[in-house]
Amino acid sequence: MSAGAQANILDTGETAAGYVTTIKWDENLRKHIYDAEMFRFIQGANGRVLGRTDTRYLDAPVKQGNIQIEGGWSVSSLTEGTETPVSAYSATQVSVTFSEYGDAKQFTEEQLVRQLRGVEGNLVYNALGALGENRDDTIITELMTSSNSYYASGNDHDSDDVVVGDVLLAKDVKAIAATMAASGQSNGMGALIVHPKVAFDLFDDDELNLATGNIMTSDKIAMDGYLTSYAGVRIYQHRGIQTATENSITVYKNLVLGNNEPFVFAPKRLPDMQFDNEYVRARVMTFHYWEMFGVQIVQEDSTYVLTSSTSL
Repeated sequence: MSAGAQANILDTGETAAGYVTTIKWDENLRKHIYDAEMFRFIQGANGRVLGRTDTRYLDAPVKQGNIQIEGGWSVSSLTEGTETPVSAYSATQVSVTFSEYGDAKQFTEEQLVRQLRGVEGNLVYNALGALGENRDDTIITELMTSSNSYYASGNDHDSDDVVVGDVLLAKDVKAIAATMAASGQSNGMGALIVHPKVAFDLFDDDELNLATGNIMTSDKIAMDGYLTSYAGVRIYQHRGIQTATENSITVYKNLVLGNNEPFVFAPKRLPDMQFDNEYVRARVMTFHYWEMFGVQIVQEDSTYVLTSSTSL
């Protein structure tokens, strides 16, 4: 049964209804946000995409997906005249649960007749943009569940003694890169994703500036959020990096990804967009858009939450 029309949809004098006419005013303002979906495409220093997109479950009649993870295999030295040694095969798995995401916008038939046909492209653009922005936020939320943590400007810091001066510095990038390189599974650190305010402090560090040049005073920030490479690590900034309150101060939960596909993005239904009629007397149409996917950390030792404060 239809949910019917919203309270103000029949009154084009309402501000929300009136702005349909000027929808193009909104396009450029939000374009830099909508074009910034990046977590599914973040690359390591070798150019390899770090997150895996697994399409095996696309439109498949399954409730969840199970992804098999194999441990590291070994090679033994063989001796002539003796059998090759045998060890048991073992593997673990992680489960991906699928969730729906979407929204709907409503328009009167009068608006459709008068002007909406001229801006249908913007409806699709805005819908895809909102869905893409949500994908990034969902991936960030999943990566935040990592059990691995690091506190900037001193390995001895934890959530009880983090202070305002604990900003992210070049030495922290090298320290956590070394930590991850020592892990058998992570194959080293591939990318660091920081909040824009944290990026300001990082690129105010003389050590990093000498190595890369101060891009915060130049015109080098790419549309995909990529800033520079340092110590074999690609550094990105993203507005969706989460904050928290620890030890009575605001801290930034930057994310570190290893080089061996630390997470998986599994689409279940690709974005679907439709115009539907509400009941006839309402004289309204609803533009509905939604998709379905799952996100899951696959390699726990390839994901770190790097906490820092900021000077801003």
